[in-house]
Amino acid sequence: MKTILPSDNNLRYMGRIDRAVPDAPAFYWPGSLVQFRFSGKTLHIEIENHSYDAGNGNGLTLGFLLDGAESALELSPENDTVQTLTVTAPDHGLHTFKLFKRQDGPHCFKLRGFLIEDGAEISPLGLPKRKIEAFGDSVTAGSWVDLYERVGQNDYPDYTAKYDNAWHSYAMLTGRMLDAQVHLTAQG
Repeated sequence: MKTILPSDNNLRYMGRIDRAVPDAPAFYWPGSLVQFRFSGKTLHIEIENHSYDAGNGNGLTLGFLLDGAESALELSPENDTVQTLTVTAPDHGLHTFKLFKRQDGPHCFKLRGFLIEDGAEISPLGLPKRKIEAFGDSVTAGSWVDLYERVGQNDYPDYTAKYDNAWHSYAMLTGRMLDAQVHLTAQG
């Protein structure tokens, strides 16, 4: 396996990310992402998970898009240890990849790197030139946006973070419609 450090010039970051430590950028804000292209079939992601609210740590996931198809990776609730998450592509071709933070404030993760197959390569995936910043609360952060069966009803009594998804917040949708980078300053 070949290691790709978070400081690699082929990685493109979007959103409010603390990059004071280049090889351990901290993703605090919803919708923040890193993207690139890679060849090969298997991609491993090394992250260090931090959940600041045990009650809301339930169901934490990272979102990703592989060749445009959205999915999620479930995180272990264990804090302060490096977890390795695996994404498998359908073939050994060239793939686009975006890893994004679904949840808001009670969750943070530090990206520790990527592992790709020996002989595989990565290349940059460009970001839009326009930039917008959205400020707001839970709606802006995408809280509960994936809880489709509760549309038009009162809050769900048993909160779980798995229904939070900043990718589907109005702010991120607007950014995609306007071909703009989005920086979310939002907390539910």
